Amino acid sequence: MKVYVFVNTRIGEAASVVKALRKIPGVISADAAIGPYDVIVQAEVADPKALSDLLLFQIQVTPGVTNTLTCLVIEV
Repeated sequence: MKVYVFVNTRIGEAASVVKALRKIPGVISADAAIGPYDVIVQAEVADPKALSDLLLFQIQVTPGVTNTLTCLVIEV
């Protein structure tokens, strides 16, 4: 499953969050952004359980992360 995770961070912490997120297995890319979200993450996971683990136990607990929005990619 391919997903995009849009991340808000505490002020001034986007760069350190990007560096930390890039080290997480399953994260394909993590980039700072200008707009309503501070960081955009692209990830690949095997199944819904792996997605839950990625979000709850790795991305959302990263120091500096305040909020996330996850979007699943669909085939068209």
